[in-house]
Amino acid sequence: MSDTTVVSNTGLMSNAFYLEVDGSPMTMLTGVSGLDVSVEATDMQQTTAKGQMVWTRTLGSRQTSGTLTLTRLAVDDSPTDGVWQWFSKVKDKGSLTDARKNGSVVLYATDHATELGRYNFTNGWVSKIALDSLDVSSGNPLKETISLEIDSLERKK
Repeated sequence: MSDTTVVSNTGLMSNAFYLEVDGSPMTMLTGVSGLDVSVEATDMQQTTAKGQMVWTRTLGSRQTSGTLTLTRLAVDDSPTDGVWQWFSKVKDKGSLTDARKNGSVVLYATDHATELGRYNFTNGWVSKIALDSLDVSSGNPLKETISLEIDSLERKK
């Protein structure tokens, strides 16, 4: 490959992220972290026929998941916002049964129509919504950080 050859596949690049819940778009996001998919590793101790102890690192019994951290512009009407309504099911009613939902973090191209990536989660529920620090001198729009607890995560695209 020469120095002037253009690489045809430059990797996954996206500047539009959306949260979908139960198949419907819920909110546009400005940032996402926690899109980690891993499996548990475990240590095993075995004894050889000659009586030597041998340690082996092997695959554990389950996939591990954790917390998705989602950032978006703060909404001006929380009672009508889908994320705040979802959070209220946990915070006000104390009901995880109704609050657990399946959904996706979807990555789109700059045209906001071409789907580039999709991470599906199961049994997600909102555990926290935090507003940025208030500072009159910043002049920046306020953002909310949403903590979403999930049972599993799978990259589908």
